[in-house]
Amino acid sequence: MGKIYTEYKSSKYDEYLKARTPQNGLALNVYSNRVDINCESQSVSINTDSYNDYVDKDYQTYDSDSGFDFFLNLNDLMVYIFKDVVSDKNDYAKIYVDRQKHKADYDKINFRFLDDELIKLIFYSEEPDVVPDLINFLFGSSIKFDLGVGIFDFIYADFDTPLKYLINTFESFLCDDIFMLENHYVFNEKQKKYELLLDYDKTVAMISPLMYASVYSGICPPRFDFTQDVLEQIKWYGNYLITLQNEYREMIKFCYDEDYYPEFFLGASPKARYYLYRAIKGLPNKSYRTVEMSSNSFCDDYIKLLDDTYRYQDFDMNKYRIEDFDFAKDSEIDLVGMVSTLSSYRNITENYVFSKVDEILELEFSKMINSNIKIKKCKRCGKYFRLKGNYNTDYCGYIAEGETRNCREIAAAEKYKEKNADNKALQIYNKYYKRYHARLKVKQIKEPDFYSWKYKTLIMRVECEDGNITPEEYEAWNEEYFPNRTKK
Repeated sequence: MGKIYTEYKSSKYDEYLKARTPQNGLALNVYSNRVDINCESQSVSINTDSYNDYVDKDYQTYDSDSGFDFFLNLNDLMVYIFKDVVSDKNDYAKIYVDRQKHKADYDKINFRFLDDELIKLIFYSEEPDVVPDLINFLFGSSIKFDLGVGIFDFIYADFDTPLKYLINTFESFLCDDIFMLENHYVFNEKQKKYELLLDYDKTVAMISPLMYASVYSGICPPRFDFTQDVLEQIKWYGNYLITLQNEYREMIKFCYDEDYYPEFFLGASPKARYYLYRAIKGLPNKSYRTVEMSSNSFCDDYIKLLDDTYRYQDFDMNKYRIEDFDFAKDSEIDLVGMVSTLSSYRNITENYVFSKVDEILELEFSKMINSNIKIKKCKRCGKYFRLKGNYNTDYCGYIAEGETRNCREIAAAEKYKEKNADNKALQIYNKYYKRYHARLKVKQIKEPDFYSWKYKTLIMRVECEDGNITPEEYEAWNEEYFPNRTKK
């Protein structure tokens, strides 16, 4: 007797996984990034994928046919059209770097991109003047920031605007047969992988405004299947990002907000609140990650190399052959390689490997919880931000839309203005400072005279604030210091 699932009801966890499981052929495991999270220093270091990028235009499949040649030409055309259709003329590398200049030190994300020489080295470019064009400019980059900053960069990114723009753009542009290709044979694994890379090339060209809206979505790019409904894949991917964004906003509020049901949580720790959150949402209290172990010669502290612990004895290679060592005589390594390995510093490192946005978000958040990161809600804009060290503030370092200063700077200016609202001496000083500084700029007042006035008026201002002279006397003194010119 067969099983009937018409009455089956999905669990909360089923629905949770469904929102994170790609539909319609979309893939989220394009890149393999490595991250080291140091809970002691509360820092995050990410090395992005340095293998799965760059379309080699001279690629040849030895058994390719005319159908595949047409496919290559169509791919180039589609990439060109997508870039033109989305009007994506932004220099995202410059945007990523420039926006960091407006953030506080604790909120910065530092990038180190591949230079031209490294790109040529990675892709074996033999032509000295030709630098391969990367599909994703974040490919091979190193990214560093304080623990928690990656999550805040993601939850406050604007995904809605580019998603709506892409949907509106491609609803009128895409049609059912635009990606109908002439049939061609796939002869080997190399060709198969190359065609996936071409799909990735088209994907980035199509959705770059959405993908580059945050660092994590930029280093965890998707790949569309262009034999299936592309518009549906755009919608699914955008909703995937927004779903994660809403989830972690809610999670931060639940675990860290002191004003969130204070009568119930009663000062409970973020760790306890996080456990409760997962239980309420029907999530398991365990998760599984991929850890990569590697033995390498990387050394954070060069001083270690000078320590006797890391020194290898002098070895006379002229006296021995590889055959003299039973353990190595059947190995492909030579004597020089063996000695070189033993005489250099070696270290074993472990890094988490991630390909998807939800993987790195879950990893960083759990490390935040375990590292006792302090989170506060800005009293001006309502956004959450992390505190660093013993520095305590009620205002964040974010710059709100339409503003040129962050909340902390604006709040300081507002407090200063409020504090001095009734300070008549300060008002008089500001009035004449603006007047005389304007005259200085048009050379009606000489610079030494201006600074002489400034020194004297500051002394007079203190006298006025202390009540030794009246505001009227202070204003009269300033008015007469640089008499107005007589009109002709």
